[in-house]
Formats: sequence, C-alpha cells, structure tokens
Amino acid sequence: MATADKDTGKISFTIAQVLASTYGPYAFGLITFVTVWFISISPQLEAMRIDFRSQQQLMVELNALNHNQAAVARTMQFTAEALERTVTKLIEHEEGR
Repeated sequence: MATADKDTGKISFTIAQVLASTYGPYAFGLITFVTVWFISISPQLEAMRIDFRSQQQLMVELNALNHNQAAVARTMQFTAEALERTVTKLIEHEEGR
C-alpha cells in the first residue's frame, strides 16, 4: 500500500505493490501456464506414456514372434527340399523297375 511521508509529501510503495505492478503480467502468464499444464497437458502426457509402454511391449512380442516365424519358415524350406529329393528318388526308383 502506498503511504505518504508527511514531511516530504513523497509517496512510498510497499515491496508487494512494486512487485505486483512490475511482474503482474508475467506472474499471470506463469500461473496460467502452470494451471493449464497440470490440468490438461500433464494427464495427457501420462496417458501417452502408459500407451507408449504398452505399445513398446507389443513391439517386443511381435519382434519375438517374427523371429519364431522366420525359424519356422527356414525349417519348412528345409523340409520341402528334403521331401522334393525323396520324391525324386522314389520316381527314379519306380522308373528303374
């Protein structure tokens, strides 16, 4: 609050008034930003973090499944080649009779 000195007639302001008049717009902006952050942005980021973790776990599982399927494909290829050789030998054996 401003007070007037009786002898000099000068008005002096309290520190709070000076700070409020100087930094008021900045304080309002900061308080608004912090309020918006904690009300809407922070919960959304937390939800996205949980979603990211579940998607990351899913990607790890899909990667493992991909490796398993690649191993199965190699085994099937080997089996197909072995069966083809067996059929070829059986045909040759039948033709030789």
